[in-house]
Amino acid sequence: MKSLAVAKRYASALFELAREKGAIDTIAHDFEVLEKAIQETPDVKKVLDNPVLIPAAKKELLEKLFPDFHPITKSFLKLLVDKRREVYLPEIIALFAEKLREERGEMLVEVESARELKGDLSNLIKDKLSKLSGKKVTLKVRTNPDLIGGIVVRVGNKVYDGSIKNQLYRLKRSIYG
Repeated sequence: MKSLAVAKRYASALFELAREKGAIDTIAHDFEVLEKAIQETPDVKKVLDNPVLIPAAKKELLEKLFPDFHPITKSFLKLLVDKRREVYLPEIIALFAEKLREERGEMLVEVESARELKGDLSNLIKDKLSKLSGKKVTLKVRTNPDLIGGIVVRVGNKVYDGSIKNQLYRLKRSIYG
């Protein structure tokens, strides 16, 4: 719980500074690049999470990996490293993106399906949710074969589970109590 509070403070402060300097979109793009690097390059995450590595080495690595980042992004990352808060970076990135969507009247919806969504199905889901919410919807779709069929939709902290796995579970509970 404490980690979320720390991440919120940093994300909020950075977002306000970015707004003040007119750099929200640039910093958001920097964070997308950084998030992708953390997810796709395990060594980046290992270096950032390593408490033994001295801050100067981490800052040097970040500068080498991301030389084109906005000066505010670079300063922010250096501050995190100096304060030993770089472990909160994934949460800070997610909260910054959430604040940006909020400001733009957008909404992130996570969709989990048993198989890849074919054809216009993802557009249909996006359009329906957009009409229901009155917001522009961004879908984050991933597959999970364990669902057997159907989909699970997450909107904020609400979950709409239309998966066959969940239906079978409910049927089992109704039969066996």
